[in-house]
Amino acid sequence: MSVESRLEVTQRALRTIADMPISELKKNASSIALQALAISDAPLPSVHLTEREIRLMEELIKRVEGLTRKIDAMESAKAKLSLQAAGANPHLNWVKLDKYVELTGDSVDSVMSRRKAGKWLDGNQCKIVDGRLWIDLRAAQRWVEEWDASSPMLSAGLPPAKAKK
Repeated sequence: MSVESRLEVTQRALRTIADMPISELKKNASSIALQALAISDAPLPSVHLTEREIRLMEELIKRVEGLTRKIDAMESAKAKLSLQAAGANPHLNWVKLDKYVELTGDSVDSVMSRRKAGKWLDGNQCKIVDGRLWIDLRAAQRWVEEWDASSPMLSAGLPPAKAKK
């Protein structure tokens, strides 16, 4: 596949992402972007790119990164809104485990696994008070927002693992 063809496929994928309604963006953008990147990252047979082609590729990469940041910001805002819609008081920082599970849809087992694995630390995301586990909503939210950056899969340049059904 020629450089021009690869650029065209990548541009078409980015246009598709840019034209998507927000509700569909998260569902489809990753798949389309990965396909475009797979094509654009495929080894080239000793082709010397012109400065214009290099600039176009760099701009496309910046656009994908910008879209990724927008998706992350939308997910963060959505999580905050869902906590508010579920009745969480924005001034309330610490909640008991049962309330946290109710508000977020997370499971008790997941929380306990994170504590056991050292992903959540007592005094940071959680703490024991009178024998009950309390969760800091702000710290849990920060942990979720920062998870992609610390994910071993992503830091190794691999796509995130898909959830098993």
